[in-house]
Amino acid sequence: PGGLILQEEDGDVYATRLCQCAVFFGDKRGVLTKLERGIKVKIFDFKSRFLSQYFQHLQAHSGGPAAGVVLDPIPDADVMLSFGKDGTIGDPSRRPLYGPRSST
Repeated sequence: PGGLILQEEDGDVYATRLCQCAVFFGDKRGVLTKLERGIKVKIFDFKSRFLSQYFQHLQAHSGGPAAGVVLDPIPDADVMLSFGKDGTIGDPSRRPLYGPRSST
């Protein structure tokens, strides 16, 4: 059997690579990380990372922006998957061969 299994558990997203093709994951800010075959890996942390950053964002900006102050963006909820090639997501010369975006 081959393929990539994506599972959601309590808001967290896990990936298990079963295929021979190299599969990488990451967000749009950094370098992709290779998924090892047969190992279940958390690729999106809802409670510990996203939700805590989201509540911090809401709390920091609950009074509204002061004049001239730029608010931080809401925490990123995107996960980038790349099949067959790694690279830095922001570097156009090393774009992933395939990189759909999945918003959780």
